[in-house]
Amino acid sequence: DEGEGEGEGDSRVVHSSHCFRGLVGSRTRVYVGRSTVFASSASQRAVCEGLALVNVEAAPAEPPRNAVLVETSDGEVFPVHRRLLKPCITLTRAVRDESGSGEAVVDVDCSTFDRVLLFLEAANRGRPYEFDMQTLPQLAAAAAALGC
Repeated sequence: DEGEGEGEGDSRVVHSSHCFRGLVGSRTRVYVGRSTVFASSASQRAVCEGLALVNVEAAPAEPPRNAVLVETSDGEVFPVHRRLLKPCITLTRAVRDESGSGEAVVDVDCSTFDRVLLFLEAANRGRPYEFDMQTLPQLAAAAAALGC
């Protein structure tokens, strides 16, 4: 069981350790927002101005209680289960935040942080993590930045 038992029935509780991996089903919710990464690009503005989303449900105002919102250096935000981030010393304050509003900004790009999450998830489950050796410099830099 990956859920923590707390807040049964509470929609503000993340019930899996890494909510970005899994299957999309009829009850899956996807929230779409404008990218701020390429906001200055003429092509991005043209796409955003011509894009009309209908029947869109707004993202929850508050993050899940047992998640930390981690913003990467390129502006992407990941809701991450607190349990996964315990090994990261630089995120200790956000992980231990009892108010439920844990947030952190990390000096790691989105792609590398996603790989870090895959490693942390594998370690949490006692499984080996296989990665491309060419990504070792980025992963080592991320480990240094995150203190894990």
